[in-house]
Amino acid sequence: MILSSDFGIAHASTRIAVAANFKSTLEALITRISVETNAHYQVSSGSSGLFYAQIINGAPFDLFFSADTERPLALLDKKIGHPDSLWIYASGRLALWVPKRAISWNKLFSQFNGKLALANPKFAPYGRAAAEVIQTGLFSHHPQPILGNNVAQTFQFILTGNTPAGFVSVTQLLDAGISSEKYWLPDAGLYTDIKQSLLVINDTPGSRRLIAFMKSEAGREIILQHGYLTEQFSSP
Repeated sequence: MILSSDFGIAHASTRIAVAANFKSTLEALITRISVETNAHYQVSSGSSGLFYAQIINGAPFDLFFSADTERPLALLDKKIGHPDSLWIYASGRLALWVPKRAISWNKLFSQFNGKLALANPKFAPYGRAAAEVIQTGLFSHHPQPILGNNVAQTFQFILTGNTPAGFVSVTQLLDAGISSEKYWLPDAGLYTDIKQSLLVINDTPGSRRLIAFMKSEAGREIILQHGYLTEQFSSP
């Protein structure tokens, strides 16, 4: 599922495909620069894998904010996008969210035997990271995986009580004001780094303004406030 948000849609709008986990952060960045410029943006959020397929098939996006680096690189291999524009804009963090946790984490890992939500590893980097953590033998019993199209849908599975636990991004939990007692952060060594990269498909004035702001101190601060790491802000 793709959700759309429009920011002052106009003839010269910059069209953005963004991984679901970064949607709220991107909206915060756009809101900030829209006050100071007349740039206009159209934002669609969903899974990186599905956007990759859509862009290959000609979807008219100008910017692709992927939750990984592999898919932007794969687009470049197909001669899609500007080679010098590939840039790691954030490093994401994975979290296991258990809203009704009442026992220690160690006991939970040894006793849990229910439904466990995660984004589809085939399409979503956060889902792939979650699968890697599960494969380390974290749980003594094999949980029943419930796959969402992306971390936004996975978050809803847990929020509505359809699943008692699941893996989401730290950003979603911070945005929702979830108590840190209700989620567990896997050691970074348990899953492949979630290096989130953007690629300019079509250069527009709005693209340049947005990227320049993201690289500024003010832009970086917004990204940090939403729970991402920024020490890897560089070209892959």
